[in-house]
Amino acid sequence: NYMNEDKFFGYNTGTVIITITVTPRDIGNIVNVNFEAKKLLGYRHKELKGKNVRILMPKLLTDNHDSFLQNYFETAKAKILEQ
Repeated sequence: NYMNEDKFFGYNTGTVIITITVTPRDIGNIVNVNFEAKKLLGYRHKELKGKNVRILMPKLLTDNHDSFLQNYFETAKAKILEQ
């Protein structure tokens, strides 16, 4: 909700904030983005909502991204790429 962004994130933060889902059936889908996503990434909220966060990543990272999220969901342990 853009109306509440200033309250939670401050005005004109220069930082893109993306909220994604992490559930067993729905991993990595974008639920919400702040206004800065349009300014810094060129995407509007409605272009990103419901899409997988992979669309914002380089191809090198997208291939394994869902498995990293699934692993984190199951173990609560973060894993760095290629480690």
